[in-house]
Amino acid sequence: MIMKTNSKSLAIVALVFISLTAGFLVGILVDFPKTDNTQLAGTIGRVQNYKNVKVTQEDIELKNDLVSDTLILKAISTYFNYYYVRAVSQGEKIRYALEALENQDTYKENAGVLLQDIARYATFLENARLDLLQAIAVVTFPTEVHPVMMRNTIVQANNVISQISYRKQAVLDLTDNLGTYLEKQGKEANASLASVHTVLTMEQITNAITLNDKVVLKYFEKKKIFTEQIQGSFATDLQVAVIADAQKLGLALFEVDPMGLLVEDAT
Repeated sequence: MIMKTNSKSLAIVALVFISLTAGFLVGILVDFPKTDNTQLAGTIGRVQNYKNVKVTQEDIELKNDLVSDTLILKAISTYFNYYYVRAVSQGEKIRYALEALENQDTYKENAGVLLQDIARYATFLENARLDLLQAIAVVTFPTEVHPVMMRNTIVQANNVISQISYRKQAVLDLTDNLGTYLEKQGKEANASLASVHTVLTMEQITNAITLNDKVVLKYFEKKKIFTEQIQGSFATDLQVAVIADAQKLGLALFEVDPMGLLVEDAT
């Protein structure tokens, strides 16, 4: 979706960061700007692509509800935003883990297919980000979006979120396997493996706190952390992620100002 404005105002995407324990980023609110109702091009809002698609009464009611109820709209947007940031953050942690484990041949043999499972999950998260960002754009511009596209996009985003909740087991499985392996090593525990274990553990605990997932929190209650020293770097650059994903979707986000806001060139 290429957003254009006829006014001199800049289109701003405000990134509001929410940090929890250990400095892990777990929340984000992305507020897309209002656009000229007469021009909305790109992946989102191409109504002509749906001109031959049958619109049901349910589609119309869904759109009307979202247009008229700003509280619901904001809640849905916040919901999708959280899972978008979670996909970015967790994907980065998984990439960190896979890179750190690349030369750990003994452990890789022990982990077996768990590493393949988590690598597939990382790939899934990269694709999921696009669906979630597209859903954020749709619920931000409900009046400019075709009712059927709105329904399809929201349904797809919810499917993606369900898959994230289901497939996160790959991270839990690898974390548990690492913990068991490190426990057997005792005082000779590999520092790189311990670092990966801590990163994955804290990521899961942070998400569980945010979602009040008592099952996961209970699971980690008696789990051991083998080190507080994190090797390497896994800093998540959300601005870079948002811009990259926005470009794939056709969102015209061109600049990042010093205050951490994504700005669209409105010239």
